[in-house]
Amino acid sequence: MEENVLYLLQDAKKVVLEEVSRGIRFESGIQFEEFVFKTLVAIIKKLNLKSNHLKHSGAQTFPDIIFEHYGIEVKLTKSDSWQSIGNSIKESTKIRGLKKIYLFFLKQGGNPDVRFGIYEDHLNDILVTHSPRYQIDMDIKSNQTIFNKIGCAYKDFTGIKAIRKYIDYCKSQGKDVWWIDPSDPSEKNSKAYLVSFEDLATVEREEFMLDVFILFPEVFSTSNKKFKRASIYLLENYNCLCTNLRDIFTAGGKFTLNKELHDLPHIFGEFFRLANKINNKLMKINLENVAFHWGIDNKILRNNIKDIWLDRITKESKNKNLRRIYHEGISI
Repeated sequence: MEENVLYLLQDAKKVVLEEVSRGIRFESGIQFEEFVFKTLVAIIKKLNLKSNHLKHSGAQTFPDIIFEHYGIEVKLTKSDSWQSIGNSIKESTKIRGLKKIYLFFLKQGGNPDVRFGIYEDHLNDILVTHSPRYQIDMDIKSNQTIFNKIGCAYKDFTGIKAIRKYIDYCKSQGKDVWWIDPSDPSEKNSKAYLVSFEDLATVEREEFMLDVFILFPEVFSTSNKKFKRASIYLLENYNCLCTNLRDIFTAGGKFTLNKELHDLPHIFGEFFRLANKINNKLMKINLENVAFHWGIDNKILRNNIKDIWLDRITKESKNKNLRRIYHEGISI
């Protein structure tokens, strides 16, 4: 019964605050979690409830404690703040089938206090440490959660559709989400350091350029922000930070193809040089990924992706010769 859970948490709060008032300090989240579990065991025995209904779920499992069909996630902060880093948004270690998960939070800094409430009602945002994680904020109201902001319930925040909703929300706030792979919203391994573009292998540099020409048609435009998304993609997928990405595509003088097509931007020359490889990649690239980066929901088919793509880059460049340059390139 949920009433039993709330009673247990209220009683546990009293015990924890009594310990803290006597000068006890918890040095780690694990130490505090173990203390809370032992406290709950003692309270259950005192109330003559069934102790086998209480379980410590174990390391790396979410939530930390299970009582009947309810979960309890235990958090500790040593600072004078009601904010903390929560669990991975992927929740791959989450125990399924629970009716509700509660958050039991000790603020040890300043005037120590304990608050508890429904877990999802205190998830304020998403942050990145070694992986995307929820930000916990015990001060917010239940209608101020990240899920209210993006218009998606906590229970439904799974899979690519939910991730896309979050990305759309960030874009509406003028923010870019560089850490999410739209074709696979699960956590992925990445290097713990950044590299320069020159440090990438030749094949990696070329693969990146192919992706840019396909996924980011705006690089052919005259916008001064046309390489912004490509720069984020480079960081996300290659752990590479490049401050002169524009020069890689545009520096090096004008491009001349023939008497008719001459004095064109250098990027047109790079496009011509890679036309065959672009053509090959169009035949195998992840279509869901393409639709995501193009910002469209309608289904792209393998047999029409090339026409759609050519229309998009032609519109961005405002140069009707770009299509001709591409066909000249793949005919070599």
